[in-house]
Amino acid sequence: MAARRPLRVPFSGLLLAGIAAAVVVPSCSDPVHDQEVAALGPEDPSIPKGEYHRAGQPCTVCHGPEGPAQTTFSVAGTIFWNPYEGTTGATGVTGANGAIVSLVDSYGSQYQIQANCVGNFWVSPALYNPSFPMLAAIGIQGETNTSMFTQISRSGSCAVGHVYLTTTNEPAAAVSEDGNCPVDPNLADEGSPGVP
Repeated sequence: MAARRPLRVPFSGLLLAGIAAAVVVPSCSDPVHDQEVAALGPEDPSIPKGEYHRAGQPCTVCHGPEGPAQTTFSVAGTIFWNPYEGTTGATGVTGANGAIVSLVDSYGSQYQIQANCVGNFWVSPALYNPSFPMLAAIGIQGETNTSMFTQISRSGSCAVGHVYLTTTNEPAAAVSEDGNCPVDPNLADEGSPGVP
């Protein structure tokens, strides 16, 4: 019986196989999304992560399917009472505590959500998963009601600029009536509210 010779695989064959495997493995990173997240800047250290953080920023950049937040929102944003100028000349915006956000999607499906004391609101996909485009209106229980002039076409965040409930110069109207807001609802208007 003849002796078997061991199978020889040249080194270059192993190298080529390794390169082919590396090329086939898909990348899990989206550089455009990574840049959008980075553009949000750092967290404000005086506001803990949670329902009051990053008021005025596009929530679904982090709370969308791409992450990095662990919770996903189908629709989220911030409603402000009005822009104002303080006694020192500094400008700012104030979160619309208790604002009601009414949403209707392209199939007529409707949902309402109430903003917290800094004006933030959010909806999980399990509660409302709209078909875009979508229309929105904001108001206060039976008092003020304003419809957005444009539709929300493809992103659940509506943070291209600020969304104001009123245009009067009355910042005091927005302060939480019970005084129990754990953060200051008056935000300095420096382009990225809630971020130092």
